[in-house]
Amino acid sequence: MATESPSLCEDDYLTVLKIIGALQKCETKKDIELLIPNELIRPFNLQHVSFVWTNIDLNTKTFSTSGFFINYGASPEEIAIVPKLLTYVRSYPEKIASSLRTTIAYDVDIPQAKLEEEINLFFKDHPQHNRKELGNGFRSRRWIGMLDPDNSGLAVGFARHYPNETPFTFRELRMADLIRPTILHTMKYVAINEELKNYKSLSKVLAESITAMAMVNSHGFVVFANDGFQQILNAKQGDFLPKDLITLLQERTDIYSPNENGGEIESTPEDWTFYDVDDTAYRLSWTKLKRPGEPEDGCWLLRMKTAVDPYSKTLLAMRNAKLTRRETEIAILVCDGIEDPEISSRLFISEYTVKNHVSSIFKKFNVNKRIQLMTLLKNNEVKNEN
Repeated sequence: MATESPSLCEDDYLTVLKIIGALQKCETKKDIELLIPNELIRPFNLQHVSFVWTNIDLNTKTFSTSGFFINYGASPEEIAIVPKLLTYVRSYPEKIASSLRTTIAYDVDIPQAKLEEEINLFFKDHPQHNRKELGNGFRSRRWIGMLDPDNSGLAVGFARHYPNETPFTFRELRMADLIRPTILHTMKYVAINEELKNYKSLSKVLAESITAMAMVNSHGFVVFANDGFQQILNAKQGDFLPKDLITLLQERTDIYSPNENGGEIESTPEDWTFYDVDDTAYRLSWTKLKRPGEPEDGCWLLRMKTAVDPYSKTLLAMRNAKLTRRETEIAILVCDGIEDPEISSRLFISEYTVKNHVSSIFKKFNVNKRIQLMTLLKNNEVKNEN
């Protein structure tokens, strides 16, 4: 497991800001492919970066992939084997199922020996694949995985392999977590826009979706809305979204606009948002379809999903308790059973600051013990009142 690492220095924060700025400029798959060697490989000391469509079944705790969107640094042999290999990697989905965190690293969150054990078992069951002949990528492997909390089918993997066997540290995990919302947002933006090139009509795509979806401009004007969206908001093509939703949309999209992250870089941007309609809370997510500066300042693809899953309910409880970004980060770590000294090391803040935040969190939830907070949030026993 990771050991204590030095505090993030100014150069680390500048590196994070530089990566975020570069990601915000990416328009195409080719842009991302060029960014990886120039902005990600050296700061994280990586050999392999992958952007993957995955399926994590939290009930069976299994992990599979439906394919790679981008796979930098992997051999054709590795690409061919990985889908089968991932079915053996049980430790990662097991950790995701028991945690509220969306950036997980071997060496830090899961013992590296566990991953080696799973890889060894795969090769034992598949003797037709000679591990030694498949290249350095299979001789050893260290890995950070980042998920989109709104869509667990979207993931980014940072990997090291032989002869680079340096364990990941809290420092690298923290830097990865700070860029995670932007890197996943950029991946989704590029993937959706490239996918839409294959369709003659965007409205046809939206109409066929079972998810409530709409295309809106930056002023909240509804360009198109499918049946599910119209039923929830009673807003059809040619209408405007409710004023409070327009305000929320504009506030949230600022997070992914160039140069908007600098002041908040020491805490992770909230990449989850809720909106209440009558007595029902919905998870919102949106993807830019055009960049700012283009005609009409572009459009956004807006989705609404009922917040009924345990993960959404827990995040909703934190929103309703009016936790700050930093308090949300700390509450998530507390719920994962992590004590103050390690929280201090993970977030690169003093233990005194952690204790103050924990006290504030307790007060907002009207509890006085960590186990009480964990029970409330993990078992979704918080009464969600606005």
